[in-house]
Amino acid sequence: RRAQSLAPGEALMKRGNLEAFLKKDVGAALQLYHEAIEADPSRWDTHYFLGRVLGSVPGKSDEAIQALEEAGKLAPFNVAVLEELSNAHMKRGADGWEGASYQIVRSDGTVEASGTLDDGAS
Repeated sequence: RRAQSLAPGEALMKRGNLEAFLKKDVGAALQLYHEAIEADPSRWDTHYFLGRVLGSVPGKSDEAIQALEEAGKLAPFNVAVLEELSNAHMKRGADGWEGASYQIVRSDGTVEASGTLDDGAS
């Protein structure tokens, strides 16, 4: 009932949060976040939640970073935004590394370990 008294952008964002974090329906959440941004592009928190959810979708790291950067422009000193933006950049850096080889070399030049990165490595 309280949602009826909220501004349209805020109500849509809160509905997106319900879809994303309670119902685990990413598609519905993303649609609601986009509608919320269209209704009120000045809300930093909508861009933030859009970025968080996009960051959980494989292959959407660039879009997540774009949304989080917009949130950062609107709330430049918000620690949650900065932390999530950092996480998104790290995730983007990890994308595409599956199957890459690595070696851990000791200072004397001997190889201590080597292997190939898999899905669990980041």
